[in-house]
Amino acid sequence: MKKTIISLVAAPLLLASAAAAADKAADNGVEFKVGGQAVLYYNTVDKFGNADLFDHAGNSKASAGLKMHAAADLGAGFATYGEVNVLSSLGLEKNVVGDMMQWGKAGKTNSAYVSQLYVTKTMGKTTLKLGRQELPKSLSPFAYSEGWNVFKNTFDAALLVNSDIPLTTLVGAWVSGSNFNAPGAAMGEYGDLMGLVSGGAYMLTAAVKVPYFPITASYYHLSQIGGSAGAPGGGASLGSADVFWLNGQLDLGKDAPMGLCVAVQGGMMMEDIDANTFTEDTTAAGAKVGIKAGPAKIIGAVSYVSDGSLAIQNTGGVKTPLFTQTVLNQVAIKQNAVSGLLKAVVGFGDAGKLIAMGTYTDLDDGAVNAAGGKSAGYNAYGDNLLDLELLYKVKAGGINWLAAYVFQDADSKDDSNNLVRFVARYNF
Repeated sequence: MKKTIISLVAAPLLLASAAAAADKAADNGVEFKVGGQAVLYYNTVDKFGNADLFDHAGNSKASAGLKMHAAADLGAGFATYGEVNVLSSLGLEKNVVGDMMQWGKAGKTNSAYVSQLYVTKTMGKTTLKLGRQELPKSLSPFAYSEGWNVFKNTFDAALLVNSDIPLTTLVGAWVSGSNFNAPGAAMGEYGDLMGLVSGGAYMLTAAVKVPYFPITASYYHLSQIGGSAGAPGGGASLGSADVFWLNGQLDLGKDAPMGLCVAVQGGMMMEDIDANTFTEDTTAAGAKVGIKAGPAKIIGAVSYVSDGSLAIQNTGGVKTPLFTQTVLNQVAIKQNAVSGLLKAVVGFGDAGKLIAMGTYTDLDDGAVNAAGGKSAGYNAYGDNLLDLELLYKVKAGGINWLAAYVFQDADSKDDSNNLVRFVARYNF
């Protein structure tokens, strides 16, 4: 509560100071730097034989997006940034698709929303960032902006970054809410984190550059868990949870043989909730090894998540911070599962790069969630899931192109699942 009161007092003072700095900057002729991005995005999936690829139905989605942003240094340590996103169907819903990959406003095939709007104040080695903003996975593994969709999700937050301690960056944040990144999501709608955490989240991260083995440790306090029918307890307010997460990576620099990269991760979600509700803490761990072989980079990874009642998942989207995360396997790996990944990335210079990866996930069919049913991964896939993916990325004509194909075979399904995705992005 004390931190909340401080943030409520600091916010108007910071905004008032920034407004005064902006007025002074305008008098001095400060220039705003502007830019943006144009996106075309198409995605189709056959849903394990329950639909047809490229069909004019809800399983095929497309969106056109236009992002415009402006930034300015206001002087006296103040800076500001604003970003507006426009999402359109381009009329494709009439003949080609049945839904949009992202909406600005639900039901509006042409709409806009403010995706970022914040002000920063820098004092020495400390920066305060207040407003709607992106959060990176490297510093906020359970509340981060996912880049797989048309546009990233963003958060309403107060962020404080300090680097006074040698080799250490400290990040503190109060995250009050966000939009939610998912296929067909209305990105202009901001509310509770994941529809699950109505009381917001406090976060503290320490990134320490230990020689040869840098470590990043994060702690979250999630308040008032509940709020959605799919949440543990069926939407009832269950209290709070504490999350601990650690990432460490072997960094030998140029001395690493064959570009060797080794990383580990792990953590726990501990709940402090109604004793009469069926719950269990969730633990997770993972490891990753990568090497370079000519033009190729080979990566192997494993992840384990226990049968706790909360999934290891981003609160602003559908992805996980796990090393075994790919384009489409998140439902299987985030809870009650052991997963393994093998990935190869081959570069062709100006001709782009090819990414081939596969994961196998073993789901424990004996566990139940807080509502007394099977975990989300089990409901979707049965005992196991094989996920094979092929991606091609290239920059041509100033445009970044992506083509992706995903094949999935699940124990509980008679047919395979197939996904095809095409994306074009132009930054200006």
